[in-house]
Amino acid sequence: MAPSATGRGVRVALVDTGVNFAHPHLRVPGEAMAAVWEDGRVVIVAGEAADQHGHGTCCAALLHGLAPDAALIAVRVTGHRPTSDADRIAAGIEAAAAAGAHVVAVPLGTRTALRGGLDAVVAAAVAAGVAVVAADPEGPEGAAVLPAGCPGALATRHRDGVDVVGAPPILYAEGRARPAAGHAQNFWGPSLAVARVAAAVARAVEVHGSGLGAVEALSKALVVR
Repeated sequence: MAPSATGRGVRVALVDTGVNFAHPHLRVPGEAMAAVWEDGRVVIVAGEAADQHGHGTCCAALLHGLAPDAALIAVRVTGHRPTSDADRIAAGIEAAAAAGAHVVAVPLGTRTALRGGLDAVVAAAVAAGVAVVAADPEGPEGAAVLPAGCPGALATRHRDGVDVVGAPPILYAEGRARPAAGHAQNFWGPSLAVARVAAAVARAVEVHGSGLGAVEALSKALVVR
C-alpha cells in the first residue's frame, strides 16, 4: 500500500485518553482539545488533551511511526478513569470533523445502549468524506461496541501477523506495536489495530486524494496493493 507514502497533508484525530505530544516516542507538534461534562452537558475545551492514562499516547506513537507526516489532533474524551460515554465520544468525533480531520480514530468505545448522538454524528462525518475508524473487540453477540457498531464506521479488529486486511466496514490489523529498546510491550489489541488502520487511511488519502473520501481511498489502496 504505497510504501513511500507518509500521510503528508492528511489530518488525523485521535479520540481517546489524550496525547502527550512531548513523549519520547512522539516529540511532535499537535492540536489538542477535550470533551468534558460541564453543568450537565458536554462542551469542547480547546488546548486541553493531557493524557492521564497513556493509552492515547501509545496509539498516537504507533500512528505517527506509520504515517510520520500526518498532522495529529488529540481529542480527550476521558477524565480520571480511562473510560468514556456515548455523549463525549460523539462530541469528540464531531469536534474532530469540524477541525478538518480526514480520519478520526477512536481506539476506545462504549457498550451502552444509550447511543447518544453517535449514529448521527458518525453518519454526518462519513457523509463529509471523513473515515471514522473504531475499535471492535468482537464481544458477545448483542454487545456491540460503539462507535464501531454505528453505520458507516470502519469496525477494526485485532488479528496477529497482518498489516491491514479486509474490506469496509470491517477491517483487521495487527494490534501490537513494534517493540522499542528498553520498553516493555503494554497496550495491545484492537486499540492499536485502530492506530494501524488510521495510518493506512492517511497514507491512502495522500496517494489517492481526499476528493475520493477517505474510506474510498482506503478501499482503492487495499484492492491495488
